[in-house]
Amino acid sequence: MKKFKRTLSFLLVLSMLFTMSLSVLTGCDSGSSGDETTGGSGEAPGDETTGGSGGGTESGKVDYKITVKSAGGLLLEDVTLLIYSDAAMEDLAGYASTDESGVATASLKAGGSYYIDITDAPEGYALAESYPMIERDTTITLTSSVITDNTSLSGVVYKVGSVMRDFSFTDTDGETVTLSEILKTKKAVLINFFYTTCGPCISEVPYMEEAYQMYKDDVEILALNPYANDDQMAVKLFKEEYELSFIFGKDTAGVKDTLPSFGGYPTTMIVDRYGVICLIETGALPALEPFEKAFEYFTADNYTQKLFTSIGELTPAEKPEEPMPSTEELAAALGTTDLGFTYSGEKDDEYSWPFKIGEKDGETCVYPTNKNQSGSYSILYATMNLKKGDVVALDYFASSEQGADILYLLVNRDDIYQISGISEDWATCYVYVAPQDGEYELALCYFKDATTNAGDDTVYVKDLRVEKIADIDAPTYIPRNAATNLKADGFGYEDYVTVVLNEEDGYYHVGTADGPLLLAELMTATQFSSDSVWTLAYDGKVGEGFYDKIVNYCSYASNSEIYSFVPVTTELREYLEMVAEAVGIEQSENEWLQMCSYYEAYGTNGKQLSDPTKGLWWHSAYDAQLGKNNSVTYNRVIMPRGLLYEFIPQQTGVYRINSLIDSDNIMDSVEGWVFLRNGEIYYEYENAERLHNDIVNCSMIVYMEAGTPYYIDIAYWDTYKFGTFNFEIKYVGAKLEVFTLASPGPFTFYEAEDGTTDQNEIVAGGIEVILDDDGYYHELRADGSVGSIIYADFLGNTSIFERTCLKEMVEKTESFNFAISDTDQWVLDFLEIFEKDGVSYQEGFKIEWGDEYDAYMEMYQVEDVVAGRYHGDGQDYTEVMKGYVKKMIAKSSANPELEGCVPVTEELAEILQLLMDKFTFAGVDHSWTKLCYYYETVGA
Repeated sequence: MKKFKRTLSFLLVLSMLFTMSLSVLTGCDSGSSGDETTGGSGEAPGDETTGGSGGGTESGKVDYKITVKSAGGLLLEDVTLLIYSDAAMEDLAGYASTDESGVATASLKAGGSYYIDITDAPEGYALAESYPMIERDTTITLTSSVITDNTSLSGVVYKVGSVMRDFSFTDTDGETVTLSEILKTKKAVLINFFYTTCGPCISEVPYMEEAYQMYKDDVEILALNPYANDDQMAVKLFKEEYELSFIFGKDTAGVKDTLPSFGGYPTTMIVDRYGVICLIETGALPALEPFEKAFEYFTADNYTQKLFTSIGELTPAEKPEEPMPSTEELAAALGTTDLGFTYSGEKDDEYSWPFKIGEKDGETCVYPTNKNQSGSYSILYATMNLKKGDVVALDYFASSEQGADILYLLVNRDDIYQISGISEDWATCYVYVAPQDGEYELALCYFKDATTNAGDDTVYVKDLRVEKIADIDAPTYIPRNAATNLKADGFGYEDYVTVVLNEEDGYYHVGTADGPLLLAELMTATQFSSDSVWTLAYDGKVGEGFYDKIVNYCSYASNSEIYSFVPVTTELREYLEMVAEAVGIEQSENEWLQMCSYYEAYGTNGKQLSDPTKGLWWHSAYDAQLGKNNSVTYNRVIMPRGLLYEFIPQQTGVYRINSLIDSDNIMDSVEGWVFLRNGEIYYEYENAERLHNDIVNCSMIVYMEAGTPYYIDIAYWDTYKFGTFNFEIKYVGAKLEVFTLASPGPFTFYEAEDGTTDQNEIVAGGIEVILDDDGYYHELRADGSVGSIIYADFLGNTSIFERTCLKEMVEKTESFNFAISDTDQWVLDFLEIFEKDGVSYQEGFKIEWGDEYDAYMEMYQVEDVVAGRYHGDGQDYTEVMKGYVKKMIAKSSANPELEGCVPVTEELAEILQLLMDKFTFAGVDHSWTKLCYYYETVGA
């Protein structure tokens, strides 16, 4: 009955609103009827007064103010309130709706007792049957939580401020993860949408991990992968590759599809303790500060609920106090008094920091003042009149973080030059060559990122001047548009450059085959569109399947030395023409050139700009030669892989490829791959050779066929590390016996023949093995023949037991006493820690368990374990294993790789299997092979 009354009341309100609208449409004079009109402030029908916004009315009515907010303090807009004068909720006295401040005002008779019925609060908020309104100023607080009674995401549209519906997915450990369960113990959840080969996604995960380690008691991170080309195994390997500890899984619930404004990868959402989406951020956050500030805010004990349009709002910019020097002062400092330059800062921007006049090494100069101001910028504009051929030049001294804290030099808003890093001395930059007479605007914009500082954390500028082309004495490249002279109607361009395909390098050039490289701009806005080519492709505006065609070129462009630009091949030209045809306006045969630019070369004796994507793909790979003279330099972040070196062997056989880094610092370590031309991984370094398991260098044994191009990629393990190293390629012979791990790499999920993955079945991987007639396990080859003996490594620290070896486990631990249960072992591990810390186990466990001490002491049967009484159902094989320790192969010059190894018998295999079952995944066939080596035959 109550619901029926609410419905009638609400329909009555709607009817009133309709009548009021109709009166306006028919031209009625709403003020001519005196008290007989219906007020628009929320009176119920039958009232004989006109409502108003003041404190009272002619009939004794007054305004009642009702504020509706969330439990976290968020003011709720557009909430409709039905107001009754009786507790039975039958006599409707008025209605109101909250404004953007969460406040509703209703004109009601003074002194009455009223009851509020909320009819349409946002989904996810709990509502009472009614809310008494005794005072004229009433606040109603609504509590929200993740919606668990209607969890289907079909048709759901989320925005900032929405309460999330519950969802579940299976993580990479095979566990079911449910949002509502997480929020029972966490104060906030960050949901990150990514895919495994997304460069921007990769750039932010180290910082996400660092912040997570700081706040993981109160925050959970759910990394969801909606990308069709990534399966659960790819997600698991991604997590392991970048050593991430938060939760990963496929977006099987379709959470991404609830975001109509999804702007690409990565996208980050933050859900607070009340289940409300408080932030949706598109784009990478490759810095610690944004995550740290967000986690600090959302986990605070005095947390106040707010909605954010950008994570930057959590790190508010500091406003500068110093004013910009005058034009006269800047002109004197920069030496432009006689040139008529005028100067200004960013107009009407209170967060734009000024430039300052000072000295550097005794030289008068100007420099930005936003030093150490994370995420800030300083801007100085210079307006100048130039003649065709005039060269704008300046001297600079950089003392900032390379590639991060950057002084951008822009002419007429086009990014021309970027300066960062640490200079050895003052240097000259030829900023621009005027293509025609006219007024030009030069902007010096110093952007300070949110990561580390370096040097003086600034760039100094002096001696701004105008020279002639003949004065340019250093290689200088000035960007030009391939389309010029915008048509009068604003649609298309009058002039386009002539392009010629160079058959030798496979690229289009401007003017002649040896002219400047034609470069396509793929990742940022162009003359063609305010949307980048990548965005147009990703949004499906070019046609189905087009994104898959162009995505590799976009990857090259995002890693290019000139960000966003990649040389145009015949294939890429075809793709750009498809873009022009699909979304273009001019529809001319040259319209695709609006997405292209080139660089005019000065001071180079005719040498053009080199390929900015050198080494990023097979078309532009560096040449690799036999010997030690292959040098690799990383001066920027390249994701998802490093630089490619093409090697075409002259003879078929086995080659060893070694990196040559003279360091024992693990942060200098590298990884290695060998690719085929189609991008397929032909070989991946796994640090599997027993005598070549250097923590820094990689050594790859690869069989190669003469005349076939192979692409070698050796990259720093830390994608943010810059530096130079060499690698060598040696021919080993027609074949080679390599003593290598029998089962390298992590455990994997079983993959069926149809490509589906069963997450419930885990496999060890590696070679097949067979117990031969000699009593030892051997490799079982694909052709059914029997290969090398399998050897257990008793001396080396394997990937399974990184801090100890089998010999030490036999002699110093209870690892092979399988009468010890898992919980017994857990207690023993703690006892060892307590002993090292010099505290008794009673003291240690009281600290660990607190008030639950007695219950846990009984549950884990600690006193039994201390007394040596264990609770497992196996045998103690310690003495048996001591016998195998005595059988370890001694060191020899003939086979140094075998030192400390033991041939695996059936008995030893069974014991090692029990060990793996105890400490890793139980019941995985032949997981003991992860502790073993064998001789792999590499060759024809």
